[in-house]
Amino acid sequence: MNRKITESITWVGKIDWDLNTFHGQELRSGILYSSGN
Repeated sequence: MNRKITESITWVGKIDWDLNTFHGQELRSGILYSSGN
């Protein structure tokens, strides 16, 4: 999944639906990984 924010910035991310916990916290809707360019 990606989205152009401005001419020089594009957001790129992925939702991991299989991850159920993160740092001991229960996740009901997965977690979002993202990076910017």
